[in-house]
Amino acid sequence: MKWFSEIKDLLRLEAKSKNFIVHFGLRNPPTGVGLGAHGVRDRTIIQTYLYALERLYQNLTAAPWSRPRPAVGDAGLIEVYVFDISELAVADGSPFTSITEQGKAYICLPAGSFEPSPQAELHRAAAEAIHEATHVFNHQKRPLGDLQSRPWEWVDEALAVLMEITLIPGNQDHFRFLKNWVEMPEVSLDNWGARYQAGLFAYYLEKKVPGFLNRVWQQAIPEDSPLEAMKRLAPAGEIFLSHLPDETDLFASGYCLDSYFLWDHSNDWCAPELRARFGERAVSESFIIRPGQVERSIDWELDHLACRYFRIALKGEVKRLQIEVQVEARYEAGKISNPPRIKAELAVVTDEMRPGDPIRPLRPSPITKEKELMRLVLEVDVAGLDYDKADHLVLVVSNCGTRTATVKRDVPHDDNRKFCVRVTAT
Repeated sequence: MKWFSEIKDLLRLEAKSKNFIVHFGLRNPPTGVGLGAHGVRDRTIIQTYLYALERLYQNLTAAPWSRPRPAVGDAGLIEVYVFDISELAVADGSPFTSITEQGKAYICLPAGSFEPSPQAELHRAAAEAIHEATHVFNHQKRPLGDLQSRPWEWVDEALAVLMEITLIPGNQDHFRFLKNWVEMPEVSLDNWGARYQAGLFAYYLEKKVPGFLNRVWQQAIPEDSPLEAMKRLAPAGEIFLSHLPDETDLFASGYCLDSYFLWDHSNDWCAPELRARFGERAVSESFIIRPGQVERSIDWELDHLACRYFRIALKGEVKRLQIEVQVEARYEAGKISNPPRIKAELAVVTDEMRPGDPIRPLRPSPITKEKELMRLVLEVDVAGLDYDKADHLVLVVSNCGTRTATVKRDVPHDDNRKFCVRVTAT
């Protein structure tokens, strides 16, 4: 293991672009001591880094992003160091962005990778360069290591992955982050462990409301949490987050529901390559239901800013469905204490895996204090459903709460919401 100051002394070669200077060394130089794992095989990866860094720089300083130019190092350029990061005493081997004692950001990138082919290695190099350079720009508004920046770290990572997706569209290196996104929709959007997966949420917002997330990053006031800023800065006519059945919000009615339809080519939010690689998003439970039948799911839990999918297939001449989501609630002084912010919506899925009939929300029914349940109910006539074109129905249950559970049990939160689904067919 070595300290960063020791490694820097080994990197005696430089490559410059308009806005960056890369410090590196060769594994096998023509003369002198070879750097082993700290040296690059040849200069191809350095050229790839510089091209990707400049592409990111030009994109973020131009409209519509219009970010201010970052502070530069002593050479008048943004400093980049290329070496074997796994040898660094205080790192885990991943590329990273850090700051000098003067608060100027610099980038550390790997001298190589374990990818199975040279092309895959260069794809990863380009993605990592773009990712880390995004952090340099984000650092200007929310400084790295600052306590006030911590609640924004997942948004910082989401923006970095967004830049990977949009600036190098033929490069699928970001797919390494997305297997969990497909398999675990019940994980909270702002969960630290899912910070890279949040890049798809950033991509969704950029498709639906271009420039929104950049505006949130730049215009949020210091006291804002990311979600407070998103609610406050949502453009006219858009609602960022709402559990109310008559409000179409960007999170539950948009992102959560649309994410089920990755194959829908009629939608800007379409990711057929992602579906081809990992399959459709995970379904919590599936039902096959016939006339006169009642199905009840097992008991489920759902954390804040997350969702679950339930698939309903109809057999026989089903004419009417009653779909009910029973959410555990606690009553105090005749009313629900800490009411759940659960939203449930039903959609028809065509045989082409596209949304069919209009989305139908489930509505709260009168409170039943005895059972301590909040019931969301929808009765829908399916007698006219075209069975030849409809593959199944999907029920999307989303938790629109924003409060994370803490170690203090008496502090209200929106996690661990217990519920079940009940389907009755006639």
